Amino acid sequence: MTVNKNVGQTLSLVSNVSWSSAGQTLTVNSGSVDMAGYSLAVSALSLNGNTLTKNGGVLTVNGVVQATGSLFGGTVNP
Repeated sequence: MTVNKNVGQTLSLVSNVSWSSAGQTLTVNSGSVDMAGYSLAVSALSLNGNTLTKNGGVLTVNGVVQATGSLFGGTVNP
C-alpha cells in the first residue's frame, strides 16, 4: 500500500487494518497517516520522511508491537 497525499494532507484510518502477510508493506511517500486509535498491522513500514501518528492505536510491524507515540522518517522493519 502506498500513500501519496498532498503535503499537509492526512490519511486517517476508520477501522482496524491488517496488511501483515509477507510483502505487504505500507509506504508513505507524501502526506501523513493518522491511525486515529485503530490498529494497523503491516509486514514493513517505510515513512520516507513523513509521519505516522498512532493516537492510541496499536502498530504492529512484522509481528512486533511498536512503542507508543508518533513515528517520523525512515523505515520500521524489526
